[in-house]
Order: sequence, then structure tokens, then C-alpha cells
Amino acid sequence: MRRATNSLDEPRSWKQVLGTLPPLLASREELAGLAHALGICVVRGRERYLATLARNLLLMQALDEALDALESAQIPVQPLKGSLFIETLYEGDLGVRPMSDLDLLVPPETVARAAAVLRELGYHQHGVRKLRYSPSYSHHLVFERRRVVIELHHRLATFTGVNGDGAEFFRESEEIDYRGRRVRVARRELQLYFTLLHAALHSFLHHRGWIVDARLHVAMSPGLDIDYIFRVARARNSTRMIRMASSIVDSFFPGTLPVYGDSGWRERGLELLLSRSSRIHSPSVRSVATNLLCIERWRDIPRFLASKAYLRAMEFGEALRDSRSTAC
Repeated sequence: MRRATNSLDEPRSWKQVLGTLPPLLASREELAGLAHALGICVVRGRERYLATLARNLLLMQALDEALDALESAQIPVQPLKGSLFIETLYEGDLGVRPMSDLDLLVPPETVARAAAVLRELGYHQHGVRKLRYSPSYSHHLVFERRRVVIELHHRLATFTGVNGDGAEFFRESEEIDYRGRRVRVARRELQLYFTLLHAALHSFLHHRGWIVDARLHVAMSPGLDIDYIFRVARARNSTRMIRMASSIVDSFFPGTLPVYGDSGWRERGLELLLSRSSRIHSPSVRSVATNLLCIERWRDIPRFLASKAYLRAMEFGEALRDSRSTAC
């Protein structure tokens, strides 16, 4: 069994784990608040820290309200990504880990009831009757209330060929203390798997906070079972995504994650695509190219391209219909 190595004898605070940040991370605007908290002098560091603190105070208040309401309705729910990691990885420091929204995972059979609960709290569902937000193309429903957005996940992902079922997060879970309550969350290996998967689905480098999240997952979880993560990836047809994401983490924090298997031409293509020397500057083109290189099975490539083309055509039709309705 391959276990994650840890340069520290015992897990300590996130500040002790990181110590500092590689220059390419410290220079990123979204990580300026984190760099400031680590004592690194960066442009707008204190300003970014305070802005993140203010934003996250608002979001976490809304999160507590949503969790209380869903618990009262007896709906199993798990916080995902930033709202969870602020507590489990960053010791509750709301100024260091930016969040744009709140991510909650519920079993798919409860999503209609969970949506009703959020509506009772004053949230409005975004993208109703839009194909992009339908179960065929989206793994979550999006709800908005003033400046707060909640993504209500009923799956981990909706990507051609990848098994995005979230049931394992509820089966393989542990109970933790979380903001004054006891909640069940997925085991640490699954949280790291989802961190790497989510990064791959969003072209890896659109927001580099996930790299720090992954580093802290490993450093603060002694004996993390890396073999388990790659078994999950193989079972879900996402090995290439997880391997590439692991490689990126290791390039910033050497020795954090082992990279299984030999690098094939698609992995080398991804490395070139994500490098500074890449001539593809359009985010949308880079996203499609990255997704194509990450697809595990050849037979899924035509399905992926057909799905993208159909979505674009339908969105054009939707935009045309909306413009006519507005004109009338």
C-alpha cells in the first residue's frame, strides 16, 4: 500500500506545513491573502486578505443557515471544497482561502427536497430551463440570494466517460466537528480525489488555490492511502486527470504526491498545453483541448465533441429566443 510521505513528523498548522509559497503561487492575485498570512510581502496582500475575510464571513453565515435548514429537513448533506477546507485545512482562518460560492453535496434522490429547502430560505434557482444546467450537462443546481451562490451538487461531475456518482462520499465517510456541529464528510482520500478531479475539469490552472489545498491534504493527513485514490480514479475512468493533477502539485511542492505510470503522448501534450510556452491563449479553446487530452477512453472523444457541439447550438437557440422575448 502506497502511503503519502510527510516531511513533518506530525501534522501541524497550515502555516508550519507551507512555511512559504513557491514564487509562481505567491505572485497569483487569488493567493495574495494567503501569502500575506504567511508573512510574504506581496502586492495588495493585506487588502486581499481582508477582502477574502469579509466575503467568507458572509458565505459561512449563509452556510450555517443552509446546513441547519437541511438538517431540520433530515436531508444528508456534506460541505465540499473551500467551505470544508477552511475548517479542516486552514484552522478556520477565513481570510486565507478565497471562495466564490458554497458547494453542498446531497444524495440525488433528495435533491428536489433540498432545492425546496433553499427556496424557503429565499434562494432563487439560476438557469431554470437552460440546457447547461440540466442533469445531462450539470452535476449541480445553482441557487442565488443576493451576494450568495450555493451550488447544490447531486453528482461530483458530469463529464463524458467519467463516473461522477457521489454515493461513495456518503458510504466512505467520517464524523467531524464542524462549526459547532457534528457532520459526516467523505474520508480524506476522497476529498483529495475530488480536489484533483475538480481541478482537471476546470483546466488545472484557472485558479491555483487547489494546489495548496492538495499539499495541505497530504501534509496534515498522516498515512493517506494514495493507492486508494488511484483505485477510485481507475474505477471512475479519471486516472489521467488525477495523474496530471498530481504531477502539477508535485511540480510546486516536490515529493507531495507520487505520479503513477509512464508519461504518454497525451500527458506530454497536457504539460505543453499548460506551460508558459503554449500558444493557445483563449481560455475556452484551452479548456476544450485540456478536456480532450484528459479523456480516458478513445471511444468517448466523439461523444464529448458531439455533446459540446450540441450544447453550443442549443445555447445559441436559447439566446436567440430570449432576445426575441425581450424585444417583444
